Amino acid sequence: VSDKPEGPYSKPVCLEVDAIDPSLFVDDDGKRYMIIAKAANTFPLSEDGLAVTGEGRLAWAGTGERCSEGPHMMKKDGYYYAIVAEGGTGYGHGINVGRSKSLFGPYESCPYNPVMRQTNPEALLQRAGHGKLVEAADGSWWCYYLLGRPNEHKYTTVGRESGLDPV
Repeated sequence: VSDKPEGPYSKPVCLEVDAIDPSLFVDDDGKRYMIIAKAANTFPLSEDGLAVTGEGRLAWAGTGERCSEGPHMMKKDGYYYAIVAEGGTGYGHGINVGRSKSLFGPYESCPYNPVMRQTNPEALLQRAGHGKLVEAADGSWWCYYLLGRPNEHKYTTVGRESGLDPV
């Protein structure tokens, strides 16, 4: 924890939840939640965000594709949007979205799911997933996500890289 991006920072705090890919969601009422895979599991956090205060609860199960991970939650214009990476971390990895009027659903899947997925195996960029929507200062919207660039034999030896596309 720090008051400034450049620090100094406190010692790390471990939130004892056995899952992967945590992200933070702060609702309109100020309540904090850790959103964590599988799909969009939701854990309530303390006011300072440094402790889990209750049991996890599934907000959205995703679309049913395999290997859901990298969940994010946002709220805009009265809707909660659950954004989940599905399809595995290799080729075919993609981003699916559901929305609801309530944090805990029911959610309706976007009719355009997957909203992002590379379907051309020869394209320069592959493995799009773990997307988060962000609004820029000028009001434009962007999707910040992970991807891989293949090299010899379709390997992505540089690992996961960051991508940014307009929405």
